Amino acid sequence: MMTPDKGFLSRSHVVRATIPKRQYRPNEVCSMEQLRSRAMTFSSILFEGSNDSRNGETPEAPAFFGDLNLDQLIDAVTADWKDYELLAFYYTPLNNLDAIEYRQQVMRDLEDKCLMQAVRTFSGQMRAMRDRLDHAKKRDSKQATERWFLDAVEIYCEAVERLSLDVCLLNAKSRGMRAFREYLMEYVASVSFRDLLTEATKLKSDLSAIRYCLRIKDGGVTVRHYDGASDYSADVEETFEKFRSGTVRDYSIKPRNRTGMNHIQAQVLDRVYIQA
Repeated sequence: MMTPDKGFLSRSHVVRATIPKRQYRPNEVCSMEQLRSRAMTFSSILFEGSNDSRNGETPEAPAFFGDLNLDQLIDAVTADWKDYELLAFYYTPLNNLDAIEYRQQVMRDLEDKCLMQAVRTFSGQMRAMRDRLDHAKKRDSKQATERWFLDAVEIYCEAVERLSLDVCLLNAKSRGMRAFREYLMEYVASVSFRDLLTEATKLKSDLSAIRYCLRIKDGGVTVRHYDGASDYSADVEETFEKFRSGTVRDYSIKPRNRTGMNHIQAQVLDRVYIQA
């Protein structure tokens, strides 16, 4: 049986927001005018009703799971996704035919390879976002923490926009996926999301524009404002370029992939922050 990517079932919910008054192309797929007229409210990809997703949720495995070894099966399926708290979804039975049909329709849509790939891509980006947030919590430097958080926001915005586009271009047939598609388009067009994306983009651009100079001498490091000094690395490469003959060995050292900063880098960052 086809099952959706587990990250897609995360309890994390995109905030609801109203659609701003904007102009869109008349032939745009899933036009915003249609969304405004419908004003659909999306609750869950697994439950159609707004109160169904939490009411009656079963936190513990039913007694018969052990008899059928279903507990082992579900533990194996969710082993790599513990942060998403998925077990209760598998423990909770559906008690009416309409709820079962709603979920089966979604599963049939997910048999489309393009749609499934879009969901898997989104899930991977959400895991990357969570990874950045985890790194942010582990940083001692306030500036480093905020930079990791900005990375998480950037990944989030890109993931939501991409999923909205991918889902909109595909022919979803289920009630759940169509409601989700319309909800995504509402959210991506909302003032709150556009403001978040604009602010994150501007912050990253501002950070990329920061220039500073380091003077390293006698075991000390001095941080000072960038004063338009020449890039001496480019000058050195140009000077020695004439000695290059044929294929030469690459003696450059590849830095180790580190996610944190050592004490020297942290102090340099603090001083750049003070001078900025």
